[in-house]
Amino acid sequence: MEALLQYLIKSAAVLALFFICFKTLLSNETFFTTKRVYLLVGVLSCFLLPFVVITNYVTIDPIPLDWNNLPLVSQTPQTTNLTTWDWKTTLFQTYSIGVLIMVIRLLYQGYSVGRIIHSGIKHREAGFTHVQVDQKVLPFSFFNYIVYNPRLHAATDLDTILKHEKEHCKQRHSLDVIAVQLFLIFQWFNPFAWLYQKEVAQNIEYAADEATLLEFIPKKNTSTYS
Repeated sequence: MEALLQYLIKSAAVLALFFICFKTLLSNETFFTTKRVYLLVGVLSCFLLPFVVITNYVTIDPIPLDWNNLPLVSQTPQTTNLTTWDWKTTLFQTYSIGVLIMVIRLLYQGYSVGRIIHSGIKHREAGFTHVQVDQKVLPFSFFNYIVYNPRLHAATDLDTILKHEKEHCKQRHSLDVIAVQLFLIFQWFNPFAWLYQKEVAQNIEYAADEATLLEFIPKKNTSTYS
């Protein structure tokens, strides 16, 4: 139990360090792929670095004892009936309850996504599975599934939305989301973990936006010179 507590504290400290460095050095940059790699390395480091132990050996000269002047120690046993609060057990129980809630939360989210995908009308197109649904949901993608309600968007807007979601699929952004969600299960108590999740989600949206815009630039240049 004590080893787990030390591991969680070290992991939280590593994440805080990665988050502070990200906000200081990379937050305003537009190198979204580099930022994505950094954020994922941060998550991986939080799992692995706490296991790294640096041992420092210090040599201490022995102190000679004067056996003739040692103080006498009473051998009479002393008993007390005081009860102490086992705070480590309480922390472990609280942490375990939080982990259980986060696992249930993730399973419910996965079930909800699966139910929406299963209920929609599917058709394959260029390697992607389009899922048209009747629910009032925002368009989203999950691996190669692109889910949307065509009635909620104009035709021109829907074309841009689909290109955006295709970029999420091409860049495998679902892996980022799953990695951070799994990490949140173990670091639910750490406010930096929730801020980190927000940065990951924001970065993949910017990356998809950038890739979507780049698709339109050549077309505009072609129409200008034709």
